[in-house]
Amino acid sequence: MLSSCCIDFYQLPITQQLLGDSFHPGGLTLTHQLALQTLINRKSKVLDVAAGKCTSAHYLADNFGATTFVVDQGVANLQAAKAELNHDKIHILQGDATQLPFASESFDVVLCECALSTFNNREKALTEIYRVLKPRGFIAISDVFLNEPMPTDLHNRLSQWLCIRGALNSKRSQEIIEFGGFRQLRFKDVSAQLLETIHDIEAKLTAPNPQLSALIACELSRQQTDWQHGIASRLAKFIYNGGAGYYTITARKPA
Repeated sequence: MLSSCCIDFYQLPITQQLLGDSFHPGGLTLTHQLALQTLINRKSKVLDVAAGKCTSAHYLADNFGATTFVVDQGVANLQAAKAELNHDKIHILQGDATQLPFASESFDVVLCECALSTFNNREKALTEIYRVLKPRGFIAISDVFLNEPMPTDLHNRLSQWLCIRGALNSKRSQEIIEFGGFRQLRFKDVSAQLLETIHDIEAKLTAPNPQLSALIACELSRQQTDWQHGIASRLAKFIYNGGAGYYTITARKPA
């Protein structure tokens, strides 16, 4: 599903410190918007692919009453989520987006937040998502797009955390959904959410925080931490100038 490096660093404590529990720009506010657009309700059966610590699953169960299944390859995150699980509407499985362990036409909605760009085989994952969706079921995606080649000095841990380096451009991001057989596609540019995340990370890195400094020293090598010095501002400028951005897409499997 994810490249091995992505699986590893999304399980680091420093990732949660910098990105928060949701691991994606826009957080649960954006999850809420996707839920409304895909008509999630207490009768819905939802699959969250690459679910991280299952934050979105809890939100959908608590606020919409949806029965939610989550799939991820990160063992540590799933173990932590299972240890804290106290909800009969949430079901946690380890699995791969390219080989989903579910019968065809099982779900009303499949959610994939800030993960599709990190998959080794996007097309195969979309084929599997299409398979497990019921007719007229929805796919709901939030992810990064990259419209220009990223400058070499931005090839760093921060851009990798934010899924930017492997992203497609905005047009291609929509095309692969349509080529996957989905219809009624709705694309929305929400790049402001990505900029807000970067500014938040920059604020955390520049504020005195012994705990965060200790995590950086413990978990990242000197080469990996070079991005701390002004890199967030340069990345934000690249996004503001249209080089990269963030989107949501909802689309539907035909009847």
